[in-house]
Amino acid sequence: MNRRENITIAALRLFWLRGYNYVSLIDVARELGMTKGGIYHYFSSKEALLREAVHYFLDRVEQKYGELFSGAVPLRETVRSMIADQELERYIQELLGIDPAMREGRHVHFALEIMQHFPDIQARLEQSHANCCRIVEERVAAAMEKGEIRRDLVGTAIGTILFSVLSGQQLLASRFDNPDKRQETADSLVRMIAS
Repeated sequence: MNRRENITIAALRLFWLRGYNYVSLIDVARELGMTKGGIYHYFSSKEALLREAVHYFLDRVEQKYGELFSGAVPLRETVRSMIADQELERYIQELLGIDPAMREGRHVHFALEIMQHFPDIQARLEQSHANCCRIVEERVAAAMEKGEIRRDLVGTAIGTILFSVLSGQQLLASRFDNPDKRQETADSLVRMIAS
């Protein structure tokens, strides 16, 4: 990992945990044991750093969706992995170096905070959601074709429902913190679509 990427991840972690308005470039520099001037070598402003951090994060999430829904494992196992095992959540925690106990709902506040002030970031977030939803929809269509799931369903609708449930895990963190509820949700979804 290069210095620019280290700065990007450190800033994203701090923005995620504290909120954009409560993080300065000095905070990011301290996190990395460097000077504020060292940050300016790579980024012209806190706003430029925010934009790169958000794009970096969304690119990684889309890439992870692509990996998880690649078709290497049956769709039902991917659904269980994403919901019951919180595969994406664990990936994000690892990527950002965030303790699971520190994550609860903070990213939702961060997202709302930046979307109010940075419409271009909101547009990028919406595009990322559309990209991830399309990945899920394509995997559902392939699963229908293979006979993994019921063929009488509307693939795009099932893909949208699955993506909504996966996205909802972050919004309903308290409900999804219970492993039994996660497993119950995953099993119910799999039963609904199984052939």
